[in-house]
Amino acid sequence: MSDFKKYKFSELYEMSSGISSKPEQAGHGFPFLSFKAVFNNYFLPDGLEDLMDTSVRDRNSSSIKKGDIFLTRTSETLDELGMSSVATKDYPDATFSGFLKRLRPLQDDVTYDKYMAFYLRSKYFRKIMTNNSIMTLRASLNEQIFSYLNLILPDYEVQKSIGDLLYSVNQKIEVNNKINSELEAIAKMLYDYWFVQFDFPNEEGKPYKASGGEMEYNEVLKREIPEGWEARSLGQLGEFKNGINYDPKAGGDSVARIINVRNISKSSTFIENNDLDELELNVKDINKYLVNEHSILIARSGNPGATRLINDYKHNTIYCGFIINFNIENITDKFLIFYSLKDFEINLSQQSNGTIMKNVNQEVLKGMCISYPQNVNIIRSFNDIITPILSKISSNQKQKQELTSLRDWLLPMLMNGQVTVRQPYIGQEVTLVPFAMAAEPVAVYGRAIKLNIPDKSKVFAKQVLGGKIVSLFKDDPNFTHIKFQKLQYLAEHIAEADLDLNYYFQTAGPHDGRFMHTIADKLKNSKWFEERNYKFYPLEKQDKIDGYYQGYFAPAQDRLKKLFHLLSNVTEAEAEIFATLYAVWNNRIILKQPILETDIIEDFYKWSDRKLQYSKEQLLKSLEILRINQMVPTGFGKEIKTAKNKSK
Repeated sequence: MSDFKKYKFSELYEMSSGISSKPEQAGHGFPFLSFKAVFNNYFLPDGLEDLMDTSVRDRNSSSIKKGDIFLTRTSETLDELGMSSVATKDYPDATFSGFLKRLRPLQDDVTYDKYMAFYLRSKYFRKIMTNNSIMTLRASLNEQIFSYLNLILPDYEVQKSIGDLLYSVNQKIEVNNKINSELEAIAKMLYDYWFVQFDFPNEEGKPYKASGGEMEYNEVLKREIPEGWEARSLGQLGEFKNGINYDPKAGGDSVARIINVRNISKSSTFIENNDLDELELNVKDINKYLVNEHSILIARSGNPGATRLINDYKHNTIYCGFIINFNIENITDKFLIFYSLKDFEINLSQQSNGTIMKNVNQEVLKGMCISYPQNVNIIRSFNDIITPILSKISSNQKQKQELTSLRDWLLPMLMNGQVTVRQPYIGQEVTLVPFAMAAEPVAVYGRAIKLNIPDKSKVFAKQVLGGKIVSLFKDDPNFTHIKFQKLQYLAEHIAEADLDLNYYFQTAGPHDGRFMHTIADKLKNSKWFEERNYKFYPLEKQDKIDGYYQGYFAPAQDRLKKLFHLLSNVTEAEAEIFATLYAVWNNRIILKQPILETDIIEDFYKWSDRKLQYSKEQLLKSLEILRINQMVPTGFGKEIKTAKNKSK
């Protein structure tokens, strides 16, 4: 580790203020960096969500460029003052809030942006910041304070090695956050589809309401619900109990972890277990307030209505008096009730400041009514889909907590020289191989969430998938029957959709003759598409496809979207190469055979003499594309064999 040098912060960076905006400027115009975006992120988000109608002068004077550091300028508390976020790229036409300060580097080789992002969030620098801040009615950061601050830095190359290492860990944390956000959106969409739009699968596997299912008006809910359903209040479905009011200094004969409102605010689905305070209480007090698998926690105030689950309730975990525990009577109802309460939470957050509830109490919650199916199998089927999604969210969150702890442990150790980055890495991009298993997207997309398609609905679901492919590719000049079949094969296997798989060898690749010989008639009979001269033309009910598609394939739609995008501009021959390579690779996984590139390519050429027209370079490039796009076979389905009484 190199020697450390002391620098005056004001000699390395120039401080500037953001723009003062009016309410009518907000919500339209150009990208805008807010206080919240800086406070919540070590690095500026890739895209700025907020917009502001700004002038050319504003955009020049308050610009955002690579290497800029943004600090929160003013806050109610010292803890929120001087929180930093660093720009790792330019943001054209963007400006930043007047509640922030911008620090723009005056040099190129003294400070490294990624290192500074972690240095300025370290406990060491945060303590210096708060000790030098002004506290009147509000905490405030000004240029006078800035001139007092010093930086203790290693040389530039050491900063780069440390910054790149910590950045790689941080990016893996962000990957987990992004995956969980997408999974949460999928889960919410499924709830809406089943219990708000009422397009749960009917007895034929088709969306109930969209397929003409009987509806009836409910006086309690003031809306139509499926025939036979009823309105049930939450008070009928479980028991509400306020948490413990405690004196943290009182002490006791046992230790418990306690969930506070801040723990709810810092999470979105599951409470993060590694951030809970410990409390000494008497055993009798602890036993009254223990959470369990039937628990759903709801914030009374602070973040009123915020609803969370617990993924670890076995270690004396209790909840504070600002939280209500809804103890569900029937565990089968848990996820239906949880997402109903999440709807309540969203509605509260969208109310204006003048009308938003400051507190949520038991009486409000007890009186909430939800539409409830008499057929419990509907709820059980919903649980079958939601459970693996929530399990993956919980797993990703635990991995994120481990990575966060690792990052926060490494930060001071690296900065004070107790731990060093190996010399071969200095000046190079750091690849953190041991952490690769912790937060890769393939953890979600490589192994599909199981699709809950009943056996009696598989034929229709297969038609729906085919109809979706036709709707997307009907105008593609390369959309031949061969490309159609290869798309269908890849879609079923990448989504891991068991739709009565019936694929066999054909010279052009895996082929389902039964499906391909009947699909045009099925599409026509459903009034979706008519095929004329090998081209598909829309019919009057083709807009129904998307509803069915969401009902069957929503959990897999991200993987399918990526597949359809990848094959949108490829030729028939390229589609054939992708599907055949995927098939021989998948066969080897099923048969537990070695999987080397040479083996896959050899099997490809053995498929049929037709394959000899393709070069090895084409095959290697296609294999690389499959890997890059995380479309790697998993051994799903059946081995592709030669059909009976047929040869290759």
